[in-house]
Amino acid sequence: TGKNLKNFHIPKINLSQATLLQADLSETNLDGSNLSNANLEDTKLHYIHTHKAQFQGANLSKANLSNANLVERSFRELNSMEHISVSLYVKVNFQNADLFQADFTTVQALTIEQVKSAQNCGQALYDEDFAKKLDLK
Repeated sequence: TGKNLKNFHIPKINLSQATLLQADLSETNLDGSNLSNANLEDTKLHYIHTHKAQFQGANLSKANLSNANLVERSFRELNSMEHISVSLYVKVNFQNADLFQADFTTVQALTIEQVKSAQNCGQALYDEDFAKKLDLK
């Protein structure tokens, strides 16, 4: 908990199932990394680079993703497992994050306010009901 990995260049690292509570990963290059099922609760992730990174099953509760580059990221099944916090996206900060083609199609705890604070929220992928709420379909 509380690890400082700020500004590291660690592409293609396997952090699946890692516990990084309250860690500082801001400005870190995680391109191609595997963060599946990682516990990133209350983690600083602003200005991160995540090209082709995997976040399936990750806990991002209270994470700060402001100004993060989330282009073409998959967040599918983030809250589909029982042991992961029900409030997975509560307090996640997407302010100015780039959501171009980010995949939220199976995410259920996302709010309109969160995605509207991001860039390219209209180009992200959502389930049909959420897209309607955003007036995208």
